[in-house]
Amino acid sequence: MKIQRLEIENFRGIREMLIDFHPRLNVFAGKNGVGKTTVLEALSKALGVARLHHVTGNERHNLESNAIIYQNHIQINKKQANIRLQLSFREKTVSTSVSSNPEKITSDLFTYFPEADVNLPYKAFAEDRTTIVGIWSPTEKTKTVLQK
Repeated sequence: MKIQRLEIENFRGIREMLIDFHPRLNVFAGKNGVGKTTVLEALSKALGVARLHHVTGNERHNLESNAIIYQNHIQINKKQANIRLQLSFREKTVSTSVSSNPEKITSDLFTYFPEADVNLPYKAFAEDRTTIVGIWSPTEKTKTVLQK
């Protein structure tokens, strides 16, 4: 698996960033507070969604919790944060998106690898402002629509 591109929008201290990764070696260097840790956290969240189908138990629970972008990680005065990751896997290009908006959390792993059981974490806000966190498993009909 090789990471090709990472897009970050309104996540922690980063308003907008696009990184096209070198196919061999990438190094993050810079002064304190410029966003190195934020980039690594964004990668962690996006990669967690991409590999949810491989794990169970506590590890799965930890990945699901990590994949959700919570309100305190969204930039002030912004409605949502998004992280998009593009990687190559078994000669296919796979995209994964993590968001504070449940409708934008996606992974096209099951398009290329239908045997994968992809479960995506989501976070929703009820009318009484309580938070609902859960797992969304796409139905066969949804998978068919997303594959087109």
